Formats: sequence, structure tokens, C-alpha cells
Amino acid sequence: MKRLFALVLLCVLMVSMSTGCADDDYDDGGPVVNDEQQDGTSDGGGGSTTDDGGGTNGGGDGDEDGGDTGGGGAATDGGDEDGADVGDEPPSTRVVKMTIRFEGGNYIVRVELDMEAAPVTCENFIGYVEDEFYDDTKFHRVIEDFVVQGGGFDSDGTKKATKDPIPLERTGLSNVLKTIAMARTSDPDSATSQFYFNVADNSASLDPGGATGPDGYTVFGEVIEGWNIINEISKTQTDSGDEPTNKVLLVKARMEADGR
Repeated sequence: MKRLFALVLLCVLMVSMSTGCADDDYDDGGPVVNDEQQDGTSDGGGGSTTDDGGGTNGGGDGDEDGGDTGGGGAATDGGDEDGADVGDEPPSTRVVKMTIRFEGGNYIVRVELDMEAAPVTCENFIGYVEDEFYDDTKFHRVIEDFVVQGGGFDSDGTKKATKDPIPLERTGLSNVLKTIAMARTSDPDSATSQFYFNVADNSASLDPGGATGPDGYTVFGEVIEGWNIINEISKTQTDSGDEPTNKVLLVKARMEADGR
């Protein structure tokens, strides 16, 4: 009987030890959670293994999101730097506001300069504008269905002294309707202050390789406001030298940013 009782007791102890081993096996699952934590850490989160995907891990995700937000802050700073870079870059276009006196009235014409395509020519033109060189000058050559030209003579007909000529600039822009281009002599590198508006499509004659020769005439912008006035000027009566019989004056020209 004692032997039977001892045998039963041994069996109970063995069963108890077996259950304890199962608990150990569950704990062995702990490192798997740690592996998940490592995965979480590699993602920038993780935290404690106490809550598997719970509050602490959520906090870790929050830190990661916070890190992204911080990164966003850095990106914003980078954006500011980019903004500064953009601000430092020259604008691709600038606008000149012209006040033109024609048939007793003053009219506004705005010309957009293509700084990207024609930087040299535009800077030259802007220099004259900023020097107020064009104030009280006349349009001295007007040919219907061809050009309206000015920028070289005072209202009384006196030829104005200019800066040194600029080299011919090949801009890729064409002498089409509503564009502005530089006048010059037969020397391609002789443009100074005089300009003209194309009141027709003159690309076949004035573009490089056209009827006037291989060099062409440099286009550097276009009229964006007041074209009807330029068109009317092109139809005005002229003398035998293509000068309007009634003066057409460029009263003043200002860069639009000047606000004048």
C-alpha cells in the first residue's frame, strides 16, 4: 500500500514538472517578442516588450511619427533655403510699363521681357529704362504691316547718345506679331537703344537665316497689354521717310516693380 501511494505521489510530481516545462516554453516565446521589438526598432520604434503592439510600442510609433515631423521641420527649413535660392535667382521675366502719347491721349503699353532667353539684350534694355533714357523720345519709323520703331531720338528729333553696342544674341525667339526686338545697323553687333515692335509676322525676313541674312534681329520680349495702341500707331500717317506726321511719343518707360 505504501508503495502504491509513493507511485501515485511520483506521478503527481511528474505531471507538475511537465506543466512547469510548458510555462518555460511560453517564456521561450519572449525572445520572439524581442525579435519583433528589434523589427520595431529597425523601423524607428518598438519600445518595451511589455505590451506587444500596445501603448509603449504605440509610443514608439509616435516617436517615429514625431521624428518624421521633425524631418518635416527640416524639410521646411530646406524649403526655406530653396525659397532663398529661388529668391536669389534672377526672374525669368520682367515687365516694362510704357506711357505712349498718341493722337492727344496717353496710353499704357506693357512689355514682358524674356530674361531667360535673352539675358544680355534684356539687361541692356533695362539699363536704358532705369536711366530714364527713353523718356520723351519719339517713334521715328512706322511702317504699316511691318514695324513701329523708336528709342533713339528726343521728341525734337535730336539723336541721343547711347552706351556701347551689345553683341548679337541668338535667343531662339522669333520676329512674330506682338514681339519686341532690337534695331541695329548692318553690323550684327551694333544694337544699342533702338527697338521695334513687330506689327506683322516678320519671321521670314528678320529671323536668323531669313531674307535679311544669316544673323537676324534679336527678339527679347512681347507686348502683353495695350497692343491695340501699337497696332493703331502702325496705321498712322507718315512722311516719305516713314516718320509719323503727328508725333508719337514714348512719354516714359519704367520697370513695373518701380510702381511709377
